[in-house]
Amino acid sequence: MWHGTIVGGTVALFVLYDVEPVDPLADLSAFTAAVPTEVTIPITFLVGLSAVDAYLVGRADAETAPVPAAARSPTDGEASARPGPRAGEEGHLPANGSAAASTEAPPEVECPSCGRETDAEIDFCHWCTEPLPWAADPE
Repeated sequence: MWHGTIVGGTVALFVLYDVEPVDPLADLSAFTAAVPTEVTIPITFLVGLSAVDAYLVGRADAETAPVPAAARSPTDGEASARPGPRAGEEGHLPANGSAAASTEAPPEVECPSCGRETDAEIDFCHWCTEPLPWAADPE
């Protein structure tokens, strides 16, 4: 919706002021001469608002995102030599903590194909693009 507002506003300004299309990459001086200040200032303002909006959205997402296990430092009671068992190894518990098999995917998993941590909410590893084991399970 925001992108449509920016593009629509830009197109409307170009149409209202009857600006001739000029390739800004071919000749920047012709582009600046063809676009009047009455069009340039609002478009610059809209692009600035877009940058501020992107910054605020990104900052809000970063504040609510969980910290990856690799980025956390171990606390006093945690061992840092070897991480816990991998999925499929003995001693691994599902995300809910029970020993029973669960149909829900854990929030962070290691790809069985490449071994890197991947997002459990998607059906494939975003590193090697191999399907994850629960991708074929009907829900």
